[in-house]
Amino acid sequence: MIEKTVSKYATNSVASKKKHIFARLFDYFSTMVVSTVIFAVALPILSNASFFKSRVSDLNKVTEDFQLFVSSTHLETYNEETKKMSSINEEADKYLLYLAKTSAYVHSKDFPHKKDDGTYEYLPVNKEDTFINDLSNYPLDNLSYYFNVYRPSVNELNDYNGKKYSECTQSEVDQYQFVTFMNMKATNYVSSDNPNYLIKGEGVSTFNVLTEDNTEQILHFYKGDKADTKLYNSIYSGYASGLQKCIREIEDKSLDYKKIKDRFDLAYQNLSIMEIVIFLVCYVIAYALLNLVISLVSKEWTTVGLKTMKLAIVDKDEMNPRVWKYLLYHLFSLLAFVTTSVITFMLINMFGITSAKIVGPISYLMIMLFILPFNLVSLFMPFFNKNSHDLSTFFTGIIIKDTREFDVPVGVDILDKEKDGREQKD
Repeated sequence: MIEKTVSKYATNSVASKKKHIFARLFDYFSTMVVSTVIFAVALPILSNASFFKSRVSDLNKVTEDFQLFVSSTHLETYNEETKKMSSINEEADKYLLYLAKTSAYVHSKDFPHKKDDGTYEYLPVNKEDTFINDLSNYPLDNLSYYFNVYRPSVNELNDYNGKKYSECTQSEVDQYQFVTFMNMKATNYVSSDNPNYLIKGEGVSTFNVLTEDNTEQILHFYKGDKADTKLYNSIYSGYASGLQKCIREIEDKSLDYKKIKDRFDLAYQNLSIMEIVIFLVCYVIAYALLNLVISLVSKEWTTVGLKTMKLAIVDKDEMNPRVWKYLLYHLFSLLAFVTTSVITFMLINMFGITSAKIVGPISYLMIMLFILPFNLVSLFMPFFNKNSHDLSTFFTGIIIKDTREFDVPVGVDILDKEKDGREQKD
């Protein structure tokens, strides 16, 4: 066994709490920066590797299938221009515009169109821009399609207040959709015996045609008059709320949704875990470059932060620590600083991968959040003990010394003490 030797820093003072904390912060953030840079460079390169491409391909395929499934419900539609699914707000806006134009068409009212100079002109409504355009393809709005076409085709969803769709009248289906799900007031819409509705609107639900007074009010809104938005907001929120309820219904009850969601989650998790592993490798490389390489070159097992703050590692008995203590100290630091990965993923807009499940329901983010409190405790721990220990130095039994400050016993001249210290270092 190699005998322990007296450290050349045996006569030095314990590092101040402030210097110890600054050294740890420097280590923490320098590791984060370097690992982020390495990861940002490595990921595009590795993304061309076959093992990475296969994971991406799996995710793209199941994402496409997922989008096709969602589109089949008509609760959301795929936008070919943006390559994204439409939002609930976009669907509600589109429905309100169709509703306003359908109502204007039925009541023979012109619709306001904004000109380039900011003024409005009133033009007749084209039938093609209304729900009435193609009754063979009616209904055109997403919720009506869901309740009249998609929902009856799915056994676990085909329930309208205890009845099957085929057992309901169209009026019952409309009441279920517009009143139960969308919280609409029947008094806002025309009655089935309204003469304008009988002439122009028959064939569409009365819930898709506003009363004449409400049509006037909604046209004022589209002319830019926002003084009274109560009607618009009421219908808008009702439609948006209805979409949200139906989406939750799909998520809770649809067996097809659950199958494709499981496939998507698995593909996303596989890709995320691969990206996390790539980052962890980059992180270990960054830590090694910043700390172990510097330690070996300087022949002192310190971190870059300790070097920067002119600090050194000494065993609690003032001897040079054994190699295993150095390695254990760096292992603790390596595990502690890995929480920088969450910040890294946020910086490069990949924060979502941290939701990947690592073991059972435990995600990578949960593990990082579990480690983070230990980091914070370790960071401020030097304030609460005389040797300025953090968790790493406490468990390894080492002390951080200041290479420029010395312990001076009573009666010893400071110049002599510094001379002795320099001679030991030499």
